[in-house]
Amino acid sequence: MSGAKNRRDRLGGQIRSVVAQCLLVEAKDPGLRVVDITDVVVSPDLGHAKIYYYARGDEQEIKKLEAALERAKSFLRRRVGQEIRARVTPNLAFYYDDSIERGAYMEGLLEQVKARDEAFAVEHRGDKSSLSDIDDDPSGE
Repeated sequence: MSGAKNRRDRLGGQIRSVVAQCLLVEAKDPGLRVVDITDVVVSPDLGHAKIYYYARGDEQEIKKLEAALERAKSFLRRRVGQEIRARVTPNLAFYYDDSIERGAYMEGLLEQVKARDEAFAVEHRGDKSSLSDIDDDPSGE
C-alpha cells in the first residue's frame, strides 16, 4: 500500500511543478503569476488531482483568481499530460489554501497570550519572567 502512496505523492509533485511553471511562465493571464501552488493531492485511482493554491489579496481578488484558474484548467491539464508519464492525465480541481492566513492568525493569538502572561507576571511578581519560568515548588526541589 505504501508503494501506491509513494506513486501518488510523486505524481502530485510532478503535477505541482508543471502547474507552477506554467502559471509563472506560460499563462496568458498575468494575474496568475502571483499564485503559489502549496500542495497537490492525487486520488487513489490517479484520475483526479486537487491543487491547493495561495495568493495574497482580498476576497474579490481571490474570486478573480478562481475564475482565471477555471479558465486555464484545460490548458494546464493538457500541459500536465504532455509533461508527466502517466497512463491517464488527472482532472484538475483548484482549491484556495488559507492555511497561511490561519497560521498567521494563530501566531497572533499566541503573541497575545504571551503578552498577557508577561503582564500577569509583572503584576503579580514584579518581574518579566513568564509564568512557565516560575518555580511552583517553594522548597526548590
